[in-house]
Amino acid sequence: MPRMTTSEPNVPPGFVEAYRLRLSASSRLVVGLNVGAIVLLAPAIALFIWPAAARGFLARDLVFTLTLTLADGLALIAGTVGVVVAHEAVHGLVMTFFGARPRYGIKWELMAAYATAPGHLFARDSFIAVALAPLALLTPLLWILVWMVPSGGLWMALALAGILNTVGAVGDLYMTWQALKHPASALVLDEEDGMRVYVGEAAGGRHQASETLPREAGSFDGPDT
Repeated sequence: MPRMTTSEPNVPPGFVEAYRLRLSASSRLVVGLNVGAIVLLAPAIALFIWPAAARGFLARDLVFTLTLTLADGLALIAGTVGVVVAHEAVHGLVMTFFGARPRYGIKWELMAAYATAPGHLFARDSFIAVALAPLALLTPLLWILVWMVPSGGLWMALALAGILNTVGAVGDLYMTWQALKHPASALVLDEEDGMRVYVGEAAGGRHQASETLPREAGSFDGPDT
């Protein structure tokens, strides 16, 4: 099991914690995010099946007849594992761009990979860029690729990777929504299974802190994560 993050942020004077999310402390939120992922699944499948239909090999492709070869199966496994790694790597690259030192791991109790930056406070909009980067970059890239590669195992692997990357961004979208509830001057700490938001007292930080969920009741990911 990965070592828990212990680095506390160096919060600037005048900032107070206004919000905290922790996925591992809220089974209700985990269920909610899983429902959100199911909601995203239908449009994600439609998005990546569209190229197959438009190119005329929808009915001929082996994935629709469930007669997969060993090579096809291995390609699908590689696509599944590869997109998880790529998703977290993109989070990490954008974290690095904003001056953070990312660390990667797996939250075994949630069966989820993560990228985090212990102790690093992101500006709110920088945090949002980190959260949305895999969805904004990988999903369009994979969608373009499924228009280019021939029918078969590689196409299936790329389409599956695109669907999983899109559905897997549900936590990133949720954290973005939470971050947007706070002013642009807010600072955000990304954690293994959650986030903390700090706002200046002049921006109403103490009042916001009194209105958030109890610390044990909220959470995520996300990073992604």
